[in-house]
Amino acid sequence: MTELPQSLVDYWGTLQPEYILIAGYCPYQPPLTGSVEPIVLEGGEVVLYCESCGTVWVSLDEYHNGDGVAVRAPESVINEHLHKRKGTSRYATAEDVAHLRAEWKIVPNWRLTNGQ
Repeated sequence: MTELPQSLVDYWGTLQPEYILIAGYCPYQPPLTGSVEPIVLEGGEVVLYCESCGTVWVSLDEYHNGDGVAVRAPESVINEHLHKRKGTSRYATAEDVAHLRAEWKIVPNWRLTNGQ
């Protein structure tokens, strides 16, 4: 994956909801499954999240180092300062991730192709 220039992140914003922005694929899932997507928590923090297994990475460095935290309801504790509670988080927009220097990848939105 290569880093997307700002203009491409902006371009992704015009492609929603047909496409999603991912950092890569979850290392805990079979190859090329479990997309790792940026989400925004209730406090405005952007973290990376694998919906398939519930793993959260607080930073891109943690994702690249494999330091994810398995988050399970009802506690949904990521660390002492961050929680991913149902109904209080959302998928990130282009504006939410514009400040992050990441190796983003734009892929088809699997929720639409799987009827979710």
